Amino acid sequence: MAASTEAVRPIGFDEELGPGARGITDHVLFNLRLKVGGYRLTGCIGPAVQHHLSPDRLNHSTMKRLAQNNAFSHACLWHHGLHSDLGWLRLRRIRARVALTRERRRSAHDPDGISPREYELWFAHSFVTKLAEERTRPRSYPSGEVGESGADLPFHGTPSGS
Repeated sequence: MAASTEAVRPIGFDEELGPGARGITDHVLFNLRLKVGGYRLTGCIGPAVQHHLSPDRLNHSTMKRLAQNNAFSHACLWHHGLHSDLGWLRLRRIRARVALTRERRRSAHDPDGISPREYELWFAHSFVTKLAEERTRPRSYPSGEVGESGADLPFHGTPSGS
């Protein structure tokens, strides 16, 4: 990713969502804010990037933490950036927790990995939990600064399972 100084200064990065912080989607919010600010985003063709992860980065606890960090980031985007409301958070959290418990009982716990379904359920449970927490905080961005719909988010509508 590259951006001009002229674009970065007024937009800035949300440090709560950056690497080493609680989230991992600072670049998504940055891109949304650039679009709303009238900047043009463009892609470029270059060498392919390959990530070679060590097996210890793909174990159960690391993947669970990744789902939770993704959920936190998306909850922040929903609340602070998009000003989206999602009702029935307590019920959604209970339903996600029940589904997660069933999934963990149904499938053998593998310390070396996580099923896509279990990842999705950790995300769903963590999303509604984090969204409820974020709603207790004042919004970080004025309405309309990031955009009013979630169409540009990596998922569309309500995160699955929540």
